[in-house]
Amino acid sequence: MSKVISFKDKKKENIEKKKRSFERLVLNDMTRCGAVIDDAGTHYSVKLIDISYDGCLIQIPYKDAKHKLFQIDNEIDLRFYFTESSYIPARVRVKHSHSHQEVGRDYERVGCEFDKTATSFVALEKFIEFLYKYAEFSIIDKGDEQIYFL
Repeated sequence: MSKVISFKDKKKENIEKKKRSFERLVLNDMTRCGAVIDDAGTHYSVKLIDISYDGCLIQIPYKDAKHKLFQIDNEIDLRFYFTESSYIPARVRVKHSHSHQEVGRDYERVGCEFDKTATSFVALEKFIEFLYKYAEFSIIDKGDEQIYFL
């Protein structure tokens, strides 16, 4: 019995795989994320795990996650840093959270939904669109061509 392969599904799967790989690189190495927790401007450094048009997944050390800010349905002001001194602000609502262990440490992963009515969401949306388009149109370099620099 032969197995029928859907090229459309396979292409979609490959795009998602490339997006995840590129996203990990960008989110881990090129961006920083912070959560503002009070009117005085105090904020936590949080790790951005995943991002989509609808929201993002952040990771917080377990001890910090118990702060009332990170409870379901609370709104948080996040800062997406792309340089040392500039960021794109985003308002999110906490939708879910779960415990996560990584390298023997306890974390809380918090799923957040973007407030798409915020004026700054337009810039964040373009960044997210770039991640998706890069995954769709990028080509994996297999080292089969020589690149010469002048």
